[in-house]
This record gives sequence, C-alpha cells and structure tokens, in this order.
Amino acid sequence: MRLVILGACLFLFGNDAVAQSSRPDPPAICNAWQGRFVDLSSRGEQASIRALLSDVPIVCRNLRSRIQHASASDTSASGVPSGTSVPSAEIAPSAPPTTLRLFRDCADCPEMVVVPSGSFTMGSPTSEIGRGDEGPQRRLNISAFAIGKFEVTVAQFAAFVRSENHLTVNDCYTDRANTGYWDTVAAGSWRAPGFYQTDDRPVTCVTWEDANAYIQWLNARTEGGYRLPSEAEWEYAARGGDRDGPYPGGASASHDFANYGADVCCRGLESGRDRWVYTSPV
Repeated sequence: MRLVILGACLFLFGNDAVAQSSRPDPPAICNAWQGRFVDLSSRGEQASIRALLSDVPIVCRNLRSRIQHASASDTSASGVPSGTSVPSAEIAPSAPPTTLRLFRDCADCPEMVVVPSGSFTMGSPTSEIGRGDEGPQRRLNISAFAIGKFEVTVAQFAAFVRSENHLTVNDCYTDRANTGYWDTVAAGSWRAPGFYQTDDRPVTCVTWEDANAYIQWLNARTEGGYRLPSEAEWEYAARGGDRDGPYPGGASASHDFANYGADVCCRGLESGRDRWVYTSPV
C-alpha cells in the first residue's frame, strides 16, 4: 500500500514484501487505518500494531495482511521485524532525528525523503507581520510520510511529456523582464518561461492539470499512490516539524538560506549566497 505526494513536492509511504490481494482496499474506508498503521510502525509500537488488527475493518484485506505479517514477525532491538526489509516510511525509532531516509522509485522519479510523524501548530499568530489569511492557528497531528526532497525539475517533467506526448498550454503568469510587474504571457511555457532555465532547476509554468497528469504517469510507472499534498502536510514539511516563526530559519528570511526575490514585492534578486535572480538548481 502506498501514498505519494506531489506539489512542487511528492511524498509516499513505503510498502513491504507482504503478498496482497489483487483487489485494492477501498480507500474511503481504509486510508485512515493505513495512516494509523504507518504511524505506529514508524515509532516501533509493536503492541499497538497488534491491537490495531482487531479494529481494522474486514474489507481492508491488504492492510490486515500487512498488520498480521508485522505482528507475527520477531522484532529486532530497533523495533523492525528481523529478516524483512524496512518499508520506506517505517523508520526505526532508534535512528537520530537528523538522519534522513532517502529513496527514488525510478530513474526519472523524484528523490523522496521520509518525514516522521509528529504534531505542529498550523498557521501564524495575529501578531506576525505580513500574516495575511493564515489563521486561526490550530494544533494538528501528522502521520509519517515522505516528500520530494526537491521541487520537480525541468528534466523530470520533460521525461513525462516525452513519454506521454502530453500537450501543455502556452499561458504563463510571469515577470519576464524582472520589472516587478507580473502578467499572463501567451508565449510563456514550461519550456520557455522567459528567464534562464536548465534541466536541474524547478519546472515552472505548469497548470494544476499538468501536475495531475504527471502524477498519473508516476503512478503508472511505480506501485502507485502519488497525489498532491494537503496544505497541512506541506506546511509541516516546510517548517521542519514544530518550529515557530514564518520561516524555517526563524522570524526573518535570509538569502544565505533561501533563493527568493527582493524584500519589497515582487522582483527577483541576487544577494549573498543566493546567486540566482530566478530559479536555482536543486
């Protein structure tokens, strides 16, 4: 069972080698139970995993098979069944929090990084400058998942377009002259957005329909489960867990840690370690 996500990012839950039914579990019933199982597995809570089996509906045959397999296996000191491969999202609890689990499904697939489960405060306080519509703040629990380590690149998107003969539209909302004035340019496209691009930079000028077509292509090439992230999932990953402040580095942005434009909206800017006016290589 897999669950993967794309935005400028992707994530996915791993699968193990348990034999499963050719008929998929009904997602409307089983997805929440799947998330619970992955969360418990990521924390090595074997007793809770065994207890979970009595609650999971019978119609979730594949998930019940995985739980039975996990419950019947001997566990090592790390909490992972011995003699079996560790599913991508099932991180041993003894691993230090700074250790990243990375994987890639195929040569043209995005590289993924596993994000452990946890809680965080979504949104921003009313006192935050430039807050906009980011409230009210609320506390959320997030199950373990994996997300794209980088944005989807030009090369990765191009591989999909070539493979599927996918047709894209040539409407792009951009500031081609770096004047601070943004407008829809009919000639703009992901191939020629109007500024310098290379294969290893984030793809731009793609529509929601393009993104979903790309996801379907990834699902066909892999074991499936890719989808767009929720707002909460994206913010949890972007914050780096439960961190305060509007930026991962604290209360203010810095060109030493991020590629972004001028402080006064909305022009590109090269400053310090940020050597790119527009996109930067991943």
